[in-house]
Amino acid sequence: MAAGEPSPGRRKGRERPWSIVQRLVLRLSLFLGVLWAAAVTISVLALRHEIDEVYDNALATTASRLLPLAVADLRLDGPPAGTPAAAGHGAALAYQLRDRTGRVLVGSDGVSATPFPVPLTAGHDEVDGRFYFTAVDNQSQRYLQVAEPAGERMEAITESVIALTMPLLLLVPVAALAVLWSVRDSLAPLGRIRDAFRCRDGSHLAPIDEPELPEELAPIIRDVNRLFERLRQALEGERNFAANAAHALRNPVAAALAQAQRLVTRLGGSPHRDRAEQAVTRLHALAHLVEKLLQLARTDAGIALARTPVDLLPVVRLVVDDYRRRPDLADRLVLDEGGVDRLASHIDIDAFGIVLGNLLDNAVLHGAPERPIAVSIDGRQTLSVRNGGAVVPGPVLAHLTGRFKRGASAGPGSGLGLAIVDSIMGQSGGRLDLLSPAPGQADGFQATLVLGGAQGG
Repeated sequence: MAAGEPSPGRRKGRERPWSIVQRLVLRLSLFLGVLWAAAVTISVLALRHEIDEVYDNALATTASRLLPLAVADLRLDGPPAGTPAAAGHGAALAYQLRDRTGRVLVGSDGVSATPFPVPLTAGHDEVDGRFYFTAVDNQSQRYLQVAEPAGERMEAITESVIALTMPLLLLVPVAALAVLWSVRDSLAPLGRIRDAFRCRDGSHLAPIDEPELPEELAPIIRDVNRLFERLRQALEGERNFAANAAHALRNPVAAALAQAQRLVTRLGGSPHRDRAEQAVTRLHALAHLVEKLLQLARTDAGIALARTPVDLLPVVRLVVDDYRRRPDLADRLVLDEGGVDRLASHIDIDAFGIVLGNLLDNAVLHGAPERPIAVSIDGRQTLSVRNGGAVVPGPVLAHLTGRFKRGASAGPGSGLGLAIVDSIMGQSGGRLDLLSPAPGQADGFQATLVLGGAQGG
């Protein structure tokens, strides 16, 4: 692999389509999610700080109020058997009154006689996730230590975080839906422009009229409309040149052909007769090419589509009868109408005559001379032209509808017939299918017209 050449995997990744709407919604939703997560984190940290302050103040206030009461009771009555628990934040606060040696003098109900694992120093302490506050009575050298219930502060923080995040979790999908709606609404002009582009082709290059485009798209559409205008002028010039050239050549070629045929007749048995006959053959091919160029010019002008569905069955009969008048096709050309009494499609009658004539010309020029040419219609609104002959390879078959593309046949032909047929069928909403070998045969060639708008009318 050459240096700098993208790997197959990278090329494959580049070819994968992606959606602007999906990308914007995903990125904006992710950005909002990260932003909200950061906001929640900051809020939780601030909330924890405030909760710690509230609980620390509660501990300090409780200890300050209980200390003189506990000391007074101890002086009057001595160490009581038990004292009620202090009122705290949502649960009982445990306390102990200790002397300067650390011995527990008074304790709240349910508290063991084992001293709290904190030093006899005034202030806040935290041991194993439990918070304490020590208040000191300097006169009596008594220490009142209040302990917060285990896990109460964390429970309060957890409940606050849940209450804070639950609404946000509900808001994230709502915000994603709002972003999706906003993005789709903002990108709606792109959809209209896409539809406008989709209906443009060589026969329809009218400017795109979008009066309410955003300022980011308006310059692009103006440039595209200018490109359409230049392309329309170029195509129109090519069509006019082809049509004018074909018209200008038709009469001189016909006159030259007539003169060459007269020359062949007069030469009789002359040794120069062969050259005159070759000239007649070449002039026939030139006349055929001029006719195809005229058909191509008409096709490029967009003559195919009819506003209302028309019955094509009389056209099929007329064209087939016309070809049967040729001595070499009288017995070879077979028409099977398939029992239908109507073949409806949105295609111009003259354009369909050009289509069927080109398919028959193709079968005559490239088919086996001794094999029949079958024109068949079935109830699915399809028409097929089948001829015998060698199998056309798949790669060659795929390119036969290109202009001036021919198979391996050495017979005469311009390489425009199937291109004209394919263009007309595309304009009328139908399609041309090419098969080789023909269905049900080991060889041969079949061209199938799938008519568009067959249900109309």
